[in-house]
Amino acid sequence: MVSSATATRTTRAVTWAGWHLGELAGVFVPIGLGAVWWEGFYAVSVLTALGWAAHEVRARTGRRGPSTKDRKDPT
Repeated sequence: MVSSATATRTTRAVTWAGWHLGELAGVFVPIGLGAVWWEGFYAVSVLTALGWAAHEVRARTGRRGPSTKDRKDPT
């Protein structure tokens, strides 16, 4: 793994493409299958896209789950 401080633009672009290749395949493969085989694959594509969008929003906002300050004290 390359440190983000020492990564070149090319390294960052290749890393981004590698991580997003699976996400793109999760959206476009079901679209292709839906066009050829069964329309239900469109729903899989939509669900994958929604999951991807939710992940990106959480990554941008820095929110990974409930923080300790959000938890209620059991007493």
